[in-house]
Amino acid sequence: MTKQAVAYQLWAAVENKRLTEGWTAVRVAEHIGLPRNTISRLKTSSRPPQVGTVHTIADALGINRTEAEEMAGLRPPTSARTGAVSARQAILHDRIYTDQQKKAMLELLDIFDQANGQA
Repeated sequence: MTKQAVAYQLWAAVENKRLTEGWTAVRVAEHIGLPRNTISRLKTSSRPPQVGTVHTIADALGINRTEAEEMAGLRPPTSARTGAVSARQAILHDRIYTDQQKKAMLELLDIFDQANGQA
């Protein structure tokens, strides 16, 4: 099984708009104001797009920028009920940290949880 691209959900939103409007890939790229290959990379890339690219797409499609950032893999998904993200989710989804750094932070989080009787 192949791993889904980081920004696949954002690409799917663009593709949905394209199909709904009956546009070609060239036309949707013109509407958004980005090169066609930038948009098509959303479907396959293992790296998240730049935040400016995400905001451009969000603005062109009328998507909330925060939601678009989540769809692009730039921020962890929020809880639909509270809008909150657990510390564990934030650490696991943050692409800035290395696996070793994430492991260390999660170990510290476990220590704090045990000390506070939450483990």
